[in-house]
Amino acid sequence: MKFSEYIKNMGLAIDDEINAEKGKKDLRILITNGQILNYSENELIYKFDIETDVKLQDDMPVILYIEKKEYKGNILYADEQHIILKIFNFNGAIIKNANISFKSYFIFEQLKERLNEIKNTKNINYPKMLIDPDFQLEEKYKKYLYEVEIEENCEYNKYQYEAVLKIFKNPITFVWGPPGTGKTKTLALSAKYLYKYGEKILVLSHSNIAVDVALLNIAKNIIDLNKGYNGEIIKYGSLFLKELEEKYPYLSIDNNIIQNIPELESKYLKIKKLIIDLNNSNKNEKDIYFKNEKIIQEIQYLRNEIYKKRDIMKEIEKEILNKSIIIGCTLSKAILSEEIYNKQFDVIFIDEASMAYIPYCIFFASLAKKRIVFFGDFLQLPPIVQAETELSNKWLKRDIFTQSKIKKNVINMTEDKRLVLLPIQYRMHPDISSLINKLFYMKKLIDSKDIKEKTQHIIDQEPAPGNSLILYDISNLKPTCWKDMNSLTKSRFNIISAIYICNILKALKNNNLTYGIITPYRSQERLIKAIIKDLEYSNIKDIKIATVHKFQGSESDVIIFDFVDSNPNKNLGKLLKGNNVSPTARLANVSLSRAKGKFIAVGDLSYLKSKFETDDIFQQIINEIENTGKIIKPLDLNKNISGSNDLKKYENILIVMNV
Repeated sequence: MKFSEYIKNMGLAIDDEINAEKGKKDLRILITNGQILNYSENELIYKFDIETDVKLQDDMPVILYIEKKEYKGNILYADEQHIILKIFNFNGAIIKNANISFKSYFIFEQLKERLNEIKNTKNINYPKMLIDPDFQLEEKYKKYLYEVEIEENCEYNKYQYEAVLKIFKNPITFVWGPPGTGKTKTLALSAKYLYKYGEKILVLSHSNIAVDVALLNIAKNIIDLNKGYNGEIIKYGSLFLKELEEKYPYLSIDNNIIQNIPELESKYLKIKKLIIDLNNSNKNEKDIYFKNEKIIQEIQYLRNEIYKKRDIMKEIEKEILNKSIIIGCTLSKAILSEEIYNKQFDVIFIDEASMAYIPYCIFFASLAKKRIVFFGDFLQLPPIVQAETELSNKWLKRDIFTQSKIKKNVINMTEDKRLVLLPIQYRMHPDISSLINKLFYMKKLIDSKDIKEKTQHIIDQEPAPGNSLILYDISNLKPTCWKDMNSLTKSRFNIISAIYICNILKALKNNNLTYGIITPYRSQERLIKAIIKDLEYSNIKDIKIATVHKFQGSESDVIIFDFVDSNPNKNLGKLLKGNNVSPTARLANVSLSRAKGKFIAVGDLSYLKSKFETDDIFQQIINEIENTGKIIKPLDLNKNISGSNDLKKYENILIVMNV
């Protein structure tokens, strides 16, 4: 098949996804408790509370509805609780309640346009090599591939150095980083040496947080070691990682622009102070949104003064991007921004590449002059797709590791010169790593020398001291699983398992451990958050609650996994059902591998066993816990957590819900 035919088929797959998105009901999503965070160019940046089942992408355009007026905006960041929006041409106010709508397919439309532009780029060799691994690189590009000398130290292992060496010698490199193996650290090390050899790098990932994490590690390797910042590293967009913002605020292109126009700096500082005054003065305002005329007028005046410099600011932005050696931004922003997609870079890094659509990878490969590098793990979460068509399954649901036959070669144990495996894991206690090693990684993972010692204190604490794999069997509590009819996806929730998890946490002694609660269902996530919000957990310093998809990239000392599913549902949810080669296996892998020391499952064991097949991945996990871990029945709670109250005292609680 000709290259143009491949591009055509990818475009048709994107059309299928666009049509699937267009077929959905037009939604307006409620956002509340708006606070002004900052001002940038002719925009105001707001933070809102949000609750929705809809996946929101960073840099997605939206329409904001305030009272009867409409304003255009962009999503800068969205997680399970908050959304940060850039709002255009809005005078400024405290927004108590508003609604947003969006075309979720907008990014796909832009992606299709970019794909059709590939033929106009300088290098289509790398896109061709990704589509067809047998395609031979043109001779003229081989001059860019060479060996380098690196100074090794004990901070990095030999596999991480091998990755750096291979990146210099290969036009395309895949760095396979299983959980806790230092993938981002390796990315930063690679960037350090490419920077040393004068190569311009574009760092891309699916979210702003992922980009920020990568840039933080790069900055530590370059800025700290060079003892100074010369403008050669830049985030094309705002900073969202707290540590990055505090330590390297100048990496934001907006902050860089201000520093290049001294007469504007005082105006920006004045606006920030006024925004604080506005937020503070209207905390108790009861109106839908409140206008403090004096403050808003002053902000608007300063904004107009800054806006007069917009042409100069745009030119400075271009200058900054041109002189920068390392630029970081999201995949979607890069697709939307001419300053990125119309340029060529020596090196393209795509982090968390298993979550990137193949057309993204193909297009950005065309921007690479010398090399493209994919960092990720094809055994963790894949791209999220709505359409169920043959073309969509081939070009959107699969990842670039699969398309390039990396995954096939790993399974067949065939050597692949493009691949570097990072096998040494620094996160998990061996009891947990041995399980994921057995189930997912074909026993390729190696525990670091001191990881058992570093994580043993987690194992030794409650619940069930001495055990890293635990399952609370709540069958005797007669749990019931409902479908949330207000959810677009008919998401499931289970009140008993939610209360039981909260009770386990409440009964723990004071400790310095971090806890993560993972559930397959968004409605259960919301329910647990609501319960925890109303309870005081002074004994626990950090609790994160999220669905599996939101937890990738995170870790906690203790992970509690809530199965949720129970009677009267005839069938298990599709997220729980599947064997070692199914999408469910990737979900199970992410859930298990977030835990440093303890993995605690909570579920109706009798129900689950009646629904699972022998080869289902979660049944295999249950079997492993039964063989090597600890099963705890509800009435055994007192015996396993000191200071716990008997759950019998809760048996007369009446729960009234509007279901």
